[in-house]
Amino acid sequence: MSEVIPQIPDKLSTTEKDFWKKELEAARKWMQPKHELWRSLLNQYSLKYDFPHLNEDQIVAISSFHPKSRQLIASIAFNHPKLFFTVEDQAEALAAQLLERASNAALDLMEARQRVQQAIFYALFCNVGWIDLGFNPPGDQDTELPYVVNDSLQQDFTYLRAPSPFDVYIDPLTPPDNVGASRYIF
Repeated sequence: MSEVIPQIPDKLSTTEKDFWKKELEAARKWMQPKHELWRSLLNQYSLKYDFPHLNEDQIVAISSFHPKSRQLIASIAFNHPKLFFTVEDQAEALAAQLLERASNAALDLMEARQRVQQAIFYALFCNVGWIDLGFNPPGDQDTELPYVVNDSLQQDFTYLRAPSPFDVYIDPLTPPDNVGASRYIF
């Protein structure tokens, strides 16, 4: 896995650049042991074991890691996400049905189920799973790709992603029980 290193904008003053360089370095040092642990878990997940007294052709690895973790996710995560709207005024019943259909279609287009399940998978082994919810602005006619209709990152539409915890840097001063209290997250 390649490490993502945030770039510091050139428009910042020298003191601001120094501050952010120090903060990034502190975050990198703080995340180093966590990344090593996550990499060892990832190697176990990929069936890459290190047995110093055995040759590689003498090792037969059978994984129970993946099926068990997927069973955990299936018991935790929503399998068929649906939104339901109820209204008290019967004159608005048609609007509620239209909103319900549109929002459920949007969940399907964004592939929300798969993204949330992937974030839960990361949370099982890396202590935290991230969901990135954003909006993909429209492009011009020259940049629109022919397969965009089937893409989960459609132009002029919201998107949902589950970034790898290896690519996320948290403020080192953040308390472990309250990630929301961090000053920054890259």
